[in-house]
Amino acid sequence: SFSPNIVSFSCGWFHALAADSKGALYAWGGSVAGNKPVCGLGYGDGKDTPQLTPRRVKSLSESRVVSVACGHDHSMCVDASGRAWSWGSNDYGQLGNGEAKVD
Repeated sequence: SFSPNIVSFSCGWFHALAADSKGALYAWGGSVAGNKPVCGLGYGDGKDTPQLTPRRVKSLSESRVVSVACGHDHSMCVDASGRAWSWGSNDYGQLGNGEAKVD
């Protein structure tokens, strides 16, 4: 369930992220912009319906998230070991993975 002990919070264009004091990452809001999936929620389930309540991002459940940031239609976080994670739209290389994908 969603924890009231939030240590990091950020809002994007259609989505928001929060990390709690135990390092769990939560996301909610929309995952598409128009007809373009942007995956800002990080669930990886391919669904494009809005998530109306905070939902745990299970793909990062093994990491202790300490900081979150939302961009226009992408998201990033840092875990306790200093690893940076990014996902979502990468039209201009904003994910930092050395690629850019313009649809």
